Amino acid sequence: MKKLKILIIDTNPIINIGFKSIFKNSIIFEVAAFSSNKNEINEIISQKEIDLVISEISFKDGNVKDVLKLFKKKDIDIPLVIFTSESNENKS
Repeated sequence: MKKLKILIIDTNPIINIGFKSIFKNSIIFEVAAFSSNKNEINEIISQKEIDLVISEISFKDGNVKDVLKLFKKKDIDIPLVIFTSESNENKS
């Protein structure tokens, strides 16, 4: 069985380490790439076969809306899971 390849989008490398650790022994999932900016996302999606994207709401030079716009522009149909490590207290 082929593993499903995951792209993680976040500015914190600890998140990448955490997801790699979570999926390390998985027979279903594999963290195939990690990105922290918009330009890398475009390159990764173009070069690798990605089956799932897990993204922080905001990252270095953009946010999840930019990812959705890229998907729409390139007619990409990949499931997207959105998370945030920001607390509500930080939002004003």
